[in-house]
Amino acid sequence: MTRMIVGYGYLFRDYPLFCFWVSYVPFIVVTKAEAAEALMSGTKHMEKNWSYNMLHPWLRTGLLTSHGSKWKSRRKLLTTAFHFDILKDFLPVFNEQSQILAERLKKETTKDFTNIIKPVTLCTLDIICETTFGVKIGAQENNDSQYLKSVTR
Repeated sequence: MTRMIVGYGYLFRDYPLFCFWVSYVPFIVVTKAEAAEALMSGTKHMEKNWSYNMLHPWLRTGLLTSHGSKWKSRRKLLTTAFHFDILKDFLPVFNEQSQILAERLKKETTKDFTNIIKPVTLCTLDIICETTFGVKIGAQENNDSQYLKSVTR
């Protein structure tokens, strides 16, 4: 499935969006910012696909799963936090933690299979704690720390 999506992405790389079908379900892939802006600026296409309903028991109706005015108001609250001028200040943290992740994943390349959920989660936790709280927790280097155990618990 992933190879198919990547293949379509390569085939239609010059188009702002494309659609492919899995059985009877269409999937629209947006590849250009202009197409995303056109889709999200209006209210006609604001309702989420039926597949998001599976996330409601877990995530309720937050930013990811809500639609319409509820989604738009929550998105506006977060937009300023992700402005480029703010994010560029965090680039050193993103780069440092991504390098640690890349080194950890490099060790996995000789294996037939690697579950990347834990390494990516630890990297994400390192980035969130350092950028949000200004605290380095070193979750990737010390995944047996008391803090990590508490978060996992």
